[in-house]
Amino acid sequence: MGSDVHFLKEADLPAFLQALSGDSFFATVQRQEQVSYEELPLEERGRAALRCAPPVESVKGFLFPVRERVAVYGGDAGGGADEGVGAIGSQVIVGARACDLAALRILDEVFLQGQDGDPFYGTRRKQTVVVTVDCVEPGAYCFCNLVGGQPFVQDAFDLNLSPVDGGYVVAQGSDKAADSLKQVERLLRKATSEQLAQRDRQRESAQKILEHQNEGLPSAVGVSAAAMDKAIKKTVQDAYGCVECGACSYICPTCHCFFLFDQRGGGAGERFERHKTWDSCIMANFAKMAGVGGLKPTPRPELRSRFENRLRHKFEWMVENLNVIGCVGCGRCEAACMGGSDVRGLFKELKA
Repeated sequence: MGSDVHFLKEADLPAFLQALSGDSFFATVQRQEQVSYEELPLEERGRAALRCAPPVESVKGFLFPVRERVAVYGGDAGGGADEGVGAIGSQVIVGARACDLAALRILDEVFLQGQDGDPFYGTRRKQTVVVTVDCVEPGAYCFCNLVGGQPFVQDAFDLNLSPVDGGYVVAQGSDKAADSLKQVERLLRKATSEQLAQRDRQRESAQKILEHQNEGLPSAVGVSAAAMDKAIKKTVQDAYGCVECGACSYICPTCHCFFLFDQRGGGAGERFERHKTWDSCIMANFAKMAGVGGLKPTPRPELRSRFENRLRHKFEWMVENLNVIGCVGCGRCEAACMGGSDVRGLFKELKA
């Protein structure tokens, strides 16, 4: 089918989604006033909601699970890495947004670069097809335009659907979904110049919505280290409302801290398992060190300092180490925060 951009009728969307093959299939579904991912069997894929607000959760959990076993040792296990990495199946995720794709690029840098990449994340990444969708309705908390993003993908995507009148403009960005597209070639026709123009107008409209709701706030791209340092200090002083619930870290599509722990496993002999689970730098025990009588306490005993650490990680240290802002502007942290913190307070300080 080549690299042409195609058009898919709205009525043919269920058949199109049914052709996307994978051991698991997840899509965004409208649930009253919010949108979230749901695993859909073949016959229910027509329930996928694509002309809606961004989903509550990101795609992080599909590639970096909340908890997974990473090693088995002792007893009859033989020791070494967990063979479970070979049992990871393929999956299709439909409904991700441009901010989620930007977040995956950051997670790729963290988990795949260097000699000791994470084999679990790497296997899932290779076996996952992500179908992104243009943001028709940016969320009230969205601010991707302030961190160098936009409400639509431009490159490094697998498949992208752009809602237009009567259907979707379909663009293929990688070879992962090529086989699936061949199976639905009968459903697609080449997009017309008017459909492409409408897609572009729709994208421009979404961009203007973002600019309006973030009006007056400056971009964090290219800000000097001194200016960012000053803004972070002022943000922590004036807009500090953290209650240490950890919701911001868990809902964030780029937060990747994890905790390793061992537990007794089943089987004959002394068999043990090592598990990896999400962690949060907001928590008091995150950086706590071992030692007798408190000789090695946590280096950040105050909650305020841990809140500041999180901001510096996103807007200073990831820029220094990865040359990318560690925030993609999805706004999920603000929506989930129990203490009423707003990351956009940092941008207000940058403006000041």
